[in-house]
Amino acid sequence: MTIENSKKIEQGKKTNANLVTIARRLFSQKGYANTSTEEIVQVAGVTRGALYHHFNGKKGLFLAAFDDAQIDIENSLLKILNKPGDPWERFLTANYTFLKACMHPEIQQIVAIDAPALLGWHEWRRIDAVRTTRLLKEVLLNLINKNIIKPLPIEALVHFIGGAANELAIWIAQSKEPKKALEEASLTMKTVLSSSLLRD
Repeated sequence: MTIENSKKIEQGKKTNANLVTIARRLFSQKGYANTSTEEIVQVAGVTRGALYHHFNGKKGLFLAAFDDAQIDIENSLLKILNKPGDPWERFLTANYTFLKACMHPEIQQIVAIDAPALLGWHEWRRIDAVRTTRLLKEVLLNLINKNIIKPLPIEALVHFIGGAANELAIWIAQSKEPKKALEEASLTMKTVLSSSLLRD
């Protein structure tokens, strides 16, 4: 690889990252429908051609912004799950953290509001499965293997908890009192999961 090619690749990565950062900010502030590609490229200081080269349009850029937001959520959960301490308490804390993350303007607008509406439920769930659903499955299998929770069918359990968490996240995001909704959602999840899953 020549020095010139290396510079082009590096510049391409910077342009890509810059577009995603700008898109996340604008999508979170104005929503997907009210954000134009013209505004994105103007703020990012690139041409429309650059946007279409990297992302094939506005929807492609939104998908990248959505994935980037999902990575942030996953990393925040991993920080908690990898700490020492009681595995069940870490799981409950991670669940609270996921719900709380959906109160952040970027996460709220992109992940909980625009993504399901733009992508449709099935596509949104497919993408979600790559990150948060996979992580949830790993955590639950670990809890089962350590005899902390009952050995229920894992796929059903993952979809039960993941579905409830996603629905609560959307409910919190759309609530007029998100802080109150967060506390109510967290209390409900903790109570239901503890009473139904923990071994006697």
